[in-house]
Amino acid sequence: MTDEIRVAIIGVGAMGRFLAHAIDAGKAGSVRLVAVADVPEAQARLEDVAARFHCAWTTEPMRLLDHGPQLVIETARMQAVREYAIPLLEGGVDVLIMSAAALVDPEFLAELEAAVRRTGRRVHIPSGAIGGLDILRAAAVEGLYEARLTSSKPPAGLRGAPWFVDHPVDWDSMKSRTVLFRGSVAEAVRGFPQNVNVAAILNLAAIGAPPISVEVVADPDSNRNVQEVYARGTFGEMTLKVTNIPSPDNPKTSHLACLSPLALLRRLSSQMVVGS
Repeated sequence: MTDEIRVAIIGVGAMGRFLAHAIDAGKAGSVRLVAVADVPEAQARLEDVAARFHCAWTTEPMRLLDHGPQLVIETARMQAVREYAIPLLEGGVDVLIMSAAALVDPEFLAELEAAVRRTGRRVHIPSGAIGGLDILRAAAVEGLYEARLTSSKPPAGLRGAPWFVDHPVDWDSMKSRTVLFRGSVAEAVRGFPQNVNVAAILNLAAIGAPPISVEVVADPDSNRNVQEVYARGTFGEMTLKVTNIPSPDNPKTSHLACLSPLALLRRLSSQMVVGS
């Protein structure tokens, strides 16, 4: 894509509204927002976004196709990916997925890959709040021996996660850095669906390599979302630490995760591509 890209957005929560504003301000490159969609309960927000950015709105995501987008951006939730990604591909548009955790399910991922081959469309997954994906992808070509993710957040960014239903935490008594979870990417996604999108993205970058291990940490002394990745393979070793500022509108999400799809959109509309 090198001409103006017509895009639509599913989800007008904090990230969806941020992207709409950034696209309107020209921060996504040569991109135009043509329509937004969300659930009926979000109608007031839909009407507000549509009025602000002069686009159409609907409570039926498949009706986005009526407005001729070339790319539909999902910023809603994992269920929206499951419900609409494949039908949208079959409707003749590309899809940009923010809720990458939906792709940890190997059966759904296989169905999505089959739809991509069948339709000739593309699925784009931004890097989110992490880097080093180019190294993991390259390493996985020949030999990636192991990869680990440690995700640390302030307690406010973790509270309410499904993991704590069966693993309760006394947040008031937590005074120091505390490991709350160790396990696989799939387990992390089930327990922390709004917190470990990074794990799902790393998992996709390192597909075909040994499973990535995940550690989730609460740090009451920090006001940052910190992602640390260690990888070892035939290429050597990588240690990467990203100290993210939380999104001002949603402490469960890093601000870098909001900027990442803008960088991807700029890349799609550019004739010069940097990075593997």
